[in-house]
Amino acid sequence: MNIKKITSKVTSNNFALYTNVFLLLGAFIYYFIPSEFNLYASEKTLNIFFKIALVGIVLVTFADIWLKRKVLFKNIDKIRVFFLLFASTIVMIYPYKHKMVLGLSIVLFSLMLVYGLHKRQYIGFHIIMKSLLIFILFVFASIFWATNTSEAFKHIDYFVLFLAVPLLSCFYRWKKEEIYIFIYPVFTAFLSLLSLNVIAYVCLVKYHQKPVFSFLSFSKSYLAPATNHYEILRWSETFHQSIIGWGLFIVGVLGYWLYKEKKQKLISIEHISLYAVLLACVSFMIQARVAMIGIVFFTGLFIWVELMKKINSRGRIFIYTTIITILGILSCYWIFTETPYFNDEIRHTMNNAAIQFFPQHFWIGGGANYEIEVIQSVNYEFNKLHNIFLSAMVNQGIIGLILLLLFHFYAIYTGIKYEHLLGIYVFLAFLIFNLTEDVLGYPICGLFFLFTLIPFEKEKINQIQK
Repeated sequence: MNIKKITSKVTSNNFALYTNVFLLLGAFIYYFIPSEFNLYASEKTLNIFFKIALVGIVLVTFADIWLKRKVLFKNIDKIRVFFLLFASTIVMIYPYKHKMVLGLSIVLFSLMLVYGLHKRQYIGFHIIMKSLLIFILFVFASIFWATNTSEAFKHIDYFVLFLAVPLLSCFYRWKKEEIYIFIYPVFTAFLSLLSLNVIAYVCLVKYHQKPVFSFLSFSKSYLAPATNHYEILRWSETFHQSIIGWGLFIVGVLGYWLYKEKKQKLISIEHISLYAVLLACVSFMIQARVAMIGIVFFTGLFIWVELMKKINSRGRIFIYTTIITILGILSCYWIFTETPYFNDEIRHTMNNAAIQFFPQHFWIGGGANYEIEVIQSVNYEFNKLHNIFLSAMVNQGIIGLILLLLFHFYAIYTGIKYEHLLGIYVFLAFLIFNLTEDVLGYPICGLFFLFTLIPFEKEKINQIQK
């Protein structure tokens, strides 16, 4: 292979990959050579560096998309390309400034609704979205039996935009090739963002004369007393390790799905390998425990999926799946209750309080914001229980919990029935986050659900295009 062909391969297929590898190698070389210069020695220098780095990530992502435009955008309607790129951009912004997601989602959903009505491309509710809509409506209904209706509405007002998800799903079904446009740009951007976090970490530990592998100590204060892991996230206005870590994690899951689609012109094994290694390292560096759990869970899930492809008996698949599920639940219970690193006494206290309060309003719960009263009963000032199932249980009672479980059942059942692995992966990734942070109803949740949850229905798409 001559120099021209090698250069062409690097620039067309692996531009972002090799750019990140080059920068990471430079960072580690910098750590081991004597140097008085360090980004963390000056507040001004550090801020300038992060601003330049974020602009650089945007430019690298744009260049990479441009180089692969013929693969990404071939034979796809321009308006739909715009919607998909808009959605992908919103996801990119999420780790940087998650509060911007609301305003941008309102704009995107409004444009999609206008276009859907203009084209008269009504398809109808999918069973997944029907069950989601019923649960959302019941959540709103629970305002009326809350002690203070105005405070109750404020507690769940973010569900107003979430109503758009099942409504918009009546007008849109996505082709598999279209979803590549949603996934690839944000995957490329987050690969660079992971590299930025590693580079920041290397500079931080060098400045404070810490070992380069300090993050593997399984200690929440591994940088103390000199500094803390939040310094790595100075590039972000979100500044929340769980939100950032989970965002990086779910995009990695999407990238793996795209890789398994055998689109080597988009994501290769080298891309996935680098992303996985960086994600694991960054999760420990910034102490994103939800991402750590997610990585372990999905590694097992991916292996299970590959093994099940080799088994023809549905009965055996069901038995193996049941055994693995039980073992997984027991393992998670042990990790969160018996290991000091993952154990959280505050959450355990709130969870126990929720279980004790639940029978007092068994059928329909105590109202939309009843969980706040539950939390205050154990002398904490949090706004949520940080567990969607416990929140539904105390706020909307057993009826609300059943409706929520039905939504989960239909999402998983439909994914298995139509072999829609993307939907299953996204749903399970959100399930992990909903069990620890409770993000159901937030705009970021709506984006992923709208674009990935429903299996592609070819016949209905064809009818619309005709």
